[in-house]
Amino acid sequence: LTLSITPERPGAYTRVEASLESYVVDLSRSYIRWSVNGKVVTEGDGEVNAVFETGAFGETTRLSVSALSFDGQVLSKTLTLRPAEVMLVWQAYSYTPPFYKGKALFPLQGVGTVIAVPAFPNGEGGFMNPKELIYTWSEGGNVTSDGSGFGKDAFAVMGRIPIRPLVIGVDVATRDGTLNGHGEITIEAIQPVLRLYEDHPLYGLRFERALSGSFALSGKEIKVAAVPYYFGANRRSAPAISYDWSLNGTALSSERSPSVTLRRVSEESGLSRL
Repeated sequence: LTLSITPERPGAYTRVEASLESYVVDLSRSYIRWSVNGKVVTEGDGEVNAVFETGAFGETTRLSVSALSFDGQVLSKTLTLRPAEVMLVWQAYSYTPPFYKGKALFPLQGVGTVIAVPAFPNGEGGFMNPKELIYTWSEGGNVTSDGSGFGKDAFAVMGRIPIRPLVIGVDVATRDGTLNGHGEITIEAIQPVLRLYEDHPLYGLRFERALSGSFALSGKEIKVAAVPYYFGANRRSAPAISYDWSLNGTALSSERSPSVTLRRVSEESGLSRL
C-alpha cells in the first residue's frame, strides 16, 4: 500500500486529505477501513480516500488504514503525525534613519536574512532548542543544500534579476523525524526612496516634515539633507552611496556629501530648483 497525504507536512488543527494506492491488489474491489487514533472515520468498498484533522501542536495523530482484498489478502499501513509550528521572520540589510519606527524594507537586488523560529514541544512543558533541529531550506520551491543542515535556522537571501518576489520555505524536523513542521514566507522587494529634510542648526534633522514641492527660504541660508530609505548600506555616508546635487539643472560638482547648504545672495525674490 502507498499512503499519501495533502498537505505533506500538516500543521496543528489542519484538514488533511489522505489517499491510498496499490500496485499489488485491486483497491476498487477491496474493503477499506480508515481510522484515526483508533477511531474509524470511514470505511467501505473502494474507499481509497479519507479526510481527517490533526490535533494540537505536539499531539500525536495516528492514521491507520487496512484493505481486505477480493481474494482475502489483508494489507495495512500506519502514518504517525506530530505537527509543530514554524514561524519565519526576515530582516533586510538596508538603511533607515534614526528614530524610524517602521521596518527596514527589502530593496531591489538587496540582501537579507530569513530566520526560522520553530516551536517544537519537548514533552516537559517547554520547547526544543532550535539549534538541535534539522532545517531544509528552499527558494522558489527549489531546495538549497548549501544553506540547509543541522542547526541552520538562518538563511541568507539576495534579490535577483529578473525582479520577482522571493518565496522562501523551510522544513524543520527532529533527528528521529517524529516531529516536523513547515514554514513559508514571501518577501516583496521595493524601490529605495530618497527624502529631503531641513538640517536645523539647533534642532538637527527635522524628520517631522519632509521637504517637497516648494518651500520658502526665510533666513539667510538653509542646510538641506538627503536621507535615503532602504538603500543597501548601514549609514548615510557609506561609500556605497554617492550623492550628486544640482541647482537649476547645473551640477554642484563640489557637493558630494549627504547635505548641501543654500545661501541667499541678494534680497530679491525668486525660485531655485534643487
